[in-house]
Amino acid sequence: MKNINDVLVNLDPILYSNIKNALYSIYKLDTESEEFKALKNEYSELNEALYVVSVNSNNSEGTIFLDAKGKVVLKAPFFANLLPYQALGFDIEISSFTGNHPLGKILNSNFKF
Repeated sequence: MKNINDVLVNLDPILYSNIKNALYSIYKLDTESEEFKALKNEYSELNEALYVVSVNSNNSEGTIFLDAKGKVVLKAPFFANLLPYQALGFDIEISSFTGNHPLGKILNSNFKF
């Protein structure tokens, strides 16, 4: 399967870093859904949108929409977490957070409680 860098060639490096470090989540939009079509009627910038990026924190302020190559088409002041999604079609290498953790070996093993 392709990697995120092979598909989203115009993705901002800081945005990519935030996705890789699991600070943001990325989803592929179901552009044929009624919900997305209704949203496009309100925001014409979304005509080119194919991906949505959401911040993984409680105090975030909105959603970022990307085109097919990763260029930002809209930084929306609303959350798009109720839109239908599809499979991404590429892999994302997520950074390991256990490397320097005191219990790193246990967390990376098949540890069971």
